[in-house]
Amino acid sequence: MNVEDLNLFAEPILKYKFNLNCDEILDVLKNLTYVPIEGKYCFRSSDCDSLLDQLPNLKKSLIQACDDWLNDKMKLNVKFEIIEAWATKTKTGGYSSIHRHSHCILSGVFYLKDNNQIKIHKPYVSDFWNMKPTEYNKHNSLSYYVQSNKNEIILFPNYLFHEINKYHGKEDRYSIAFNVLPRGDLGSPTGKITL
Repeated sequence: MNVEDLNLFAEPILKYKFNLNCDEILDVLKNLTYVPIEGKYCFRSSDCDSLLDQLPNLKKSLIQACDDWLNDKMKLNVKFEIIEAWATKTKTGGYSSIHRHSHCILSGVFYLKDNNQIKIHKPYVSDFWNMKPTEYNKHNSLSYYVQSNKNEIILFPNYLFHEINKYHGKEDRYSIAFNVLPRGDLGSPTGKITL
């Protein structure tokens, strides 16, 4: 029997690798002011508006990755803006609660060290009458751990719920999260908006 896996309606979760100086970025992040977020021992920088202005090489790389996701992969032909970016700091034993970013089109995370995980949840649930598979795979999983390393950016649609599981490292873990909004005239003549 021949089988063709069509994998239709796949979620566009993409990983990009860059060659940035993560030590310089870490120096900036370690000097920021942090506030607690939902979860435990997990914090975000208090300023979400000007972080990337302090990191122009990272900003350029994020824009390059977002342009690829939106215009090359998704073929949207849209202008866009990174509307906010914040540093996250997770202490040993820390985690973030499940959440999503509802006020944008695209979300992403940049990692500064190796061995990171983000748990991304399927956007809809088909429980197959609550039958348990003998083995989980891309067809039957309800969530998936995306592994990432130093200098990698993970981009995913804003509607995907995600979380960070308990961190077991000894040193504080830093990353940079960001959201992207399209700009210009969007939609059709009967459902148009200008952002």
